[in-house]
Amino acid sequence: MNYGDFSATADAEQTAMSCESTTIPILPVRFSLLPYDLDNVVKPTSIDNPGSYLVRTLRRGFVYVYVEDPQNDEVATDRLGDRNWHIFRFDTNNKDVNGTYVPENTDGYIRADFKFSKYKWTKATADGNWVYDESVPPSSTIFVPCWASKVWLAYSEYRWPAAYFKECNDPSVRAQLMQPVNLRGTNKWAAKLAKADQIVEEFKPDSQRASRQVVTQLELSQVKLAAQRAPQRSHEQAALVALFDPLGDIKDAQFRISQMGQYISNVTEAYKYPLTIGNFCTALKSEVDERDGFLDKYVGNKPAFRKGWEEKHLEIKNNILNAQAEIKDIIIYINETVADFDPYSIGRMFHLADEYSKDVEVCTFVSNIFGT
Repeated sequence: MNYGDFSATADAEQTAMSCESTTIPILPVRFSLLPYDLDNVVKPTSIDNPGSYLVRTLRRGFVYVYVEDPQNDEVATDRLGDRNWHIFRFDTNNKDVNGTYVPENTDGYIRADFKFSKYKWTKATADGNWVYDESVPPSSTIFVPCWASKVWLAYSEYRWPAAYFKECNDPSVRAQLMQPVNLRGTNKWAAKLAKADQIVEEFKPDSQRASRQVVTQLELSQVKLAAQRAPQRSHEQAALVALFDPLGDIKDAQFRISQMGQYISNVTEAYKYPLTIGNFCTALKSEVDERDGFLDKYVGNKPAFRKGWEEKHLEIKNNILNAQAEIKDIIIYINETVADFDPYSIGRMFHLADEYSKDVEVCTFVSNIFGT
């Protein structure tokens, strides 16, 4: 199945997908890896082949769009500069613990729940103030100009430092941090918005979700499953784009670790007595006559150990050991994710940061990620 073919709506004279207005709506969503079965994780290769991942709605954070070959764009974020950038902040609500840190020179108050707000820069580049563009109301989608053809998108919970935007003017750097979308041809990461209820977990009908187990896992994730309707836009002029969110995967993994830690604590407390007695009996078992033979029953000797005690003791211990083993596996996964240098990875972000070790904004960005 190929969701990402926009070429059928464009002829040789068109510069983009079929467009009836001055903009093309885009709904960014995210690839999300739940922290289960981490031994053989398969990364997404396209929006319709997500591998071990699910496609979910975004967490709170920033969406960056780089438009190639810009025209006279009066609503670009960098309208005072080269007019390549369209940048948005996605807000959920004030109960969300994600993305609460925003730099001092950046508007970060919630304009509207579960909406995208567009930024404009007060300078030609990103090192000025970031203010909300009051001429653009909050919306359930982002947008690019109708004439846009090749665009690049990325998502991050924490705002990119100004240096990253400068670096992304280089196509080779941009290809490591941002995902390409061809609005008049075929591509890997985008689909028509009309397909959202087939792709995005929150938009799927209950009957189309993979399994009850997946639903349970989603309900146990850091951002709980909240069924909702996809934004309604013209099917022929709106795109759905799945973006990588490795920090979100790490946060889900950390959340799972906290759950398993609490589980171990609860089991240990609830079964404190049988665990203690079981350990004691295990140590004495080889030294004590179990008194479970025929003659013992005949003369009225009660068994030294209650029937089934060992199985119950092992069951409780194994539950704790399995939880501890799961925590170790998740920690290994987190370490591997931080060290990953594939495109769109945290490792790529850190590699770029190495070149700006004296840049305060870059250092703050990296410390926010490490502080997660």
